[in-house]
Amino acid sequence: MLISILKFDILNKLEELIIGKILYIEFPKKETESLILDSYKFKKSLHHVGN
Repeated sequence: MLISILKFDILNKLEELIIGKILYIEFPKKETESLILDSYKFKKSLHHVGN
């Protein structure tokens, strides 16, 4: 159980890093920051719905 939670957390972090790198390359910094923040808020809201 704990291992699956850790795997999920690690995959989430990895996904955030990959998306962050892509956005950083593709878009200007200011746009990137707001997109990452929006993505984070969206994921957080999904997480709260699940619990």
